Amino acid sequence: MNKTLILRLGFLLTITSLMGTGCKSYNQKAAIMVCHWNAGDFASASIAATKYASQQKTETDRDAVIWRLEQGSTLRAAGLYKESIEAFDTAEEGINVFDGKTPGKTAAKETLSLLTNPTMLSYDGYAYDKIMLNTYKAADYLQLGNFTNARAEFNRALEKQTDALAVNDARIEKAQKVAEKKKQKPRWL
Repeated sequence: MNKTLILRLGFLLTITSLMGTGCKSYNQKAAIMVCHWNAGDFASASIAATKYASQQKTETDRDAVIWRLEQGSTLRAAGLYKESIEAFDTAEEGINVFDGKTPGKTAAKETLSLLTNPTMLSYDGYAYDKIMLNTYKAADYLQLGNFTNARAEFNRALEKQTDALAVNDARIEKAQKVAEKKKQKPRWL
């Protein structure tokens, strides 16, 4: 065999082995929690979510926010409203660290995550995560009879929804301007 072919095969083998290694994916870790959830065993689901949430090194680890959201949701379903609020508060602290910025997110990291593991990227957040978080916290406070805090959380959820609409409107306006420059009709119209 010639050297070029051997080098290419070696490179391909290295990339393939990297794709097969690494940490368990979210779906693999969440399987037990989801199984309990689907069976209606919310207490066991919350135990599983709490286990993985607690294993995060810091609240800004790439999976910490997601696991705190899962923990808060499962604790809420289990009727543990105070604990649910605590989990959502921790998730919100993590979201606030990442909100508006993507620390260290580069094209190189995005490419590497495609080749190896998507969890290599930090939490980038979605508007619906933030809206859900405050809505669930409000519902927890309602269950506890704390109407003042419930109202505050509903107002935060509304504020986040309004912010999300503004971001989306700006994105649509930008796309329309680009389409006008190209003298073509936007795809969604």
